Formats: sequence, structure tokens, C-alpha cells
Amino acid sequence: MNRSIIYAAATSLVLAFSAAGATDVDALMNHCNDCHGPGGVSDSSDIPSLAGFPEFVHVDALFIFQDEARPCAETEYRHGDTSRAPTTMPATSASPALSSALSAVPVDR
Repeated sequence: MNRSIIYAAATSLVLAFSAAGATDVDALMNHCNDCHGPGGVSDSSDIPSLAGFPEFVHVDALFIFQDEARPCAETEYRHGDTSRAPTTMPATSASPALSSALSAVPVDR
């Protein structure tokens, strides 16, 4: 996947994080990549790739997961620190840091 696309998708969320001084683009990307694969390209059949989708698709998906309107099975981290407890996208999107970033994204909901 084109790294610039990943950066573009992450940038809208990171802007809110950066305003609060909570994280940077690389930290956000690493967290996503820990399940979805390096560069957002998944090598697991049960976890979709993030690569190649426009920014608004990622933001919409995070809101949908946060509202628990899209089913998602619990999964283990596949990359990075794999000793972490299994998680779900609704749990990840409801984390304080990501919730704060999403609250700063202008949306018409």
C-alpha cells in the first residue's frame, strides 16, 4: 500500500490527537498496523486491510464501530506487542485517546 495514503487516512485523526499532545502519526499507524498488518495490509483472512481506502471511509468505520453498529469479533494482536489482551474494534474505537480524536472530527451525524 502507498504509505502516503496511510498517512492521509491517519492525519485527520492525528490532528485532533496532536492538538491535545496525545500522540503522533507514527504511533497511531503502529497501533492500527498491530492488527491490520504493516502498512495497513492484512495477512489474515479475518482482519481486513486498511490500505487503499479514502480517509472518510476510515473515519466513518470508526464511528460505526464506536456506536457498536457493526459486528466485530474479538481478535488478538497479530503484530507488535502480541502479549496484549485480545480486543475488538468497538473497544479500540471507544478508547479515551481515539474517542477524543473522533470528537474533534467535524461530522454531520
